[in-house]
Amino acid sequence: MENHLNIVRHVLDLYETIREGIDHTQSLLEQGKEEAAVRMFQDIVFAFSKIEEVQAPLLEEMEGPTAINAEHTNIRKHLDKVVQAFENQEFLKVKEILQFTLHPQWKIWNQTLVDTFHPFVVS
Repeated sequence: MENHLNIVRHVLDLYETIREGIDHTQSLLEQGKEEAAVRMFQDIVFAFSKIEEVQAPLLEEMEGPTAINAEHTNIRKHLDKVVQAFENQEFLKVKEILQFTLHPQWKIWNQTLVDTFHPFVVS
């Protein structure tokens, strides 16, 4: 587990960066900058995919990582909904999903990450 300590720290740091990206995407949409919002959201999806990729070996070594796996599935589902709304140019729907679904789900995911990985970070 010690080998994965840096991964855990980076994931927790990247979580915050992605949350800021979600906030910025909302701000861009409110300003009517849809193209910039799409590019920002592409970066968010890419970053989340990288988190999933680097965490996979770590989660395989842990007992009972089902909570994180479930949260990853939820986040991925909501990211896909936002992508679909962007593709359909339903920008109001994108804002609603970001504000009322993805942002709250992101907080739940963060808490799950903290609860799961905190013992390894402080030890």
